[in-house]
Amino acid sequence: MHPNPKTVEELKAKVKQDLGKLCDAGADFAYNSFSYLKTQEIEEEIEKFLSATSLYDDHKKVWPQVVQNTKAEYHLYNPLVDIIEAVIAHFDVVDRKAINTSRVYVPHERDGVEMLDSSQLGPEEAEQIQKALDAQPVLKTAPDIMIVGRGGKSFESEEYPVKPSYAACATVWEVKLNKNNESLEDQIVQLYVYARQCFSKQRNRDFLHAFLITETEVRFFQFNRALVIHSSRIDYHQKPRTFVRMVLGMVGPSESRLGFDLTIFWTTVQTTNGTERVRKITLPSSDSTDAPGTTEDVPILAHKWIAKDVRGRGTTCWSVRQRGARRLVKNLWRMDGRTPEWKFLLHIKAKNLKGVARMYSFEERETDTGERETALQNESLIDLILTDQEWSMDRIWCRITFREYGHTLESFKSVLQLLCAFYDAVKGHWNLWKHGILHQDVSINNVLFGPEFWEASDVVGQQMKPGNRGILIDLDMAIFTTRTESNKNDIRTGTKAFQSIKVLRGGGWPHDFQDDLESFALLLGWLCLSYEAPRLPRPTTPKILVQWSTPDPQACAVMKWE
Repeated sequence: MHPNPKTVEELKAKVKQDLGKLCDAGADFAYNSFSYLKTQEIEEEIEKFLSATSLYDDHKKVWPQVVQNTKAEYHLYNPLVDIIEAVIAHFDVVDRKAINTSRVYVPHERDGVEMLDSSQLGPEEAEQIQKALDAQPVLKTAPDIMIVGRGGKSFESEEYPVKPSYAACATVWEVKLNKNNESLEDQIVQLYVYARQCFSKQRNRDFLHAFLITETEVRFFQFNRALVIHSSRIDYHQKPRTFVRMVLGMVGPSESRLGFDLTIFWTTVQTTNGTERVRKITLPSSDSTDAPGTTEDVPILAHKWIAKDVRGRGTTCWSVRQRGARRLVKNLWRMDGRTPEWKFLLHIKAKNLKGVARMYSFEERETDTGERETALQNESLIDLILTDQEWSMDRIWCRITFREYGHTLESFKSVLQLLCAFYDAVKGHWNLWKHGILHQDVSINNVLFGPEFWEASDVVGQQMKPGNRGILIDLDMAIFTTRTESNKNDIRTGTKAFQSIKVLRGGGWPHDFQDDLESFALLLGWLCLSYEAPRLPRPTTPKILVQWSTPDPQACAVMKWE
């Protein structure tokens, strides 16, 4: 829906827009990090490690291999890797390894391509998608140090990767020299690029830890869906015990405290050809006779969609098979203060509305104390003191299971099929409006073909009754039109290419149904301008569509007006 970054520099420019407010949590964030490791037993082991290792000189208060008067970053890489590996060995941490990746360029996930289930694609469509993939550049970056993992619930392979990959990454370290004249923001942007790839490749990340380290000082970072939180600098030569404990936390003896959602996990199964690693997800039981709270682990068939950026809703979708039925599972982090999508979906289900998504189940995760789990109340952020403004950016984890629908309208097989689905989606919007719900986020990814209509031939499809040939999905931004309270505005949501001129201009005017209808018109215009014929996209994106997606809302509005 927007020009994809063709270079790492373009990606960094995009990331600067996504960063948002940075949270400086002070020195306490470093000292109190990984507080679950502050037990007497671990403290004693840290003392044993520092006494036994030749890597630290307690008398001089220095890690002697880390040269403090060096003029080159690369002099620091291997000494730091040696410290990490020594901690891994002393504390018997399994399935983790530190690698100097400063000269190993790790490929990125390509941006902007929906991950479709190839088993449901025809050969022509599969070919078109592959062409789209091949046409995009493969960006590569090289974190200075990467801690990689294998096996367990979080990593696909039971062996360390032959070549480092973001899919196997546990945490990243970026090395700088004190004399480096880069701003802190530029350094954070570089770390954010790495974090973005970890979230994109692993898809079960709740948060990611990172270090920004110099020859004398270290900053600790956490990237989560709400904020980028960092510590102030600490002298790790003078604070070796804190540093060792932080390194131990960074190598991740606990996968959940490392930032992984263990309800989405890899497991080893026995097959006729030996063993195989498969991915599963834990969902509420689909058997109505089971007691409330009963869950079942179901296989993931395919990844359908993932939001690329770290901060925001982080919407991720999977196709699964639950007791023989194909379903779609959606994870997201909604803004605290917004009406949750599942409330609208319960209303839709009760009224049996057509042309809109249908939900089977929903979940909101709780902490050990019974509170809702949020991005800023995770297992790693203990006793973190935040301002009211920072808390206002918090996000709540949610998982919803739907009926699985067809593909987006971009996959249309004929003009008639496109128009029929488009008509029913608009009618679905009307059905919502009649029952007091305004969608507010009509876009190309939020209108799908009904599954039966998608799979039908043109002849059979023409005989199908209107109603569910096209489906309007994604009510994250919806509101009840009869509400008395205000929904918190989530400025990071919405696709500019399909937002109305009035919405883009702002000014305090409320979003109404006419804005959504304008979005439908823009959607249809987008398809007409993007494709020469069904399944035949234009070789380059028309200039006007690029202008519709410009980052500046005011400029985007002007382009649409003209």
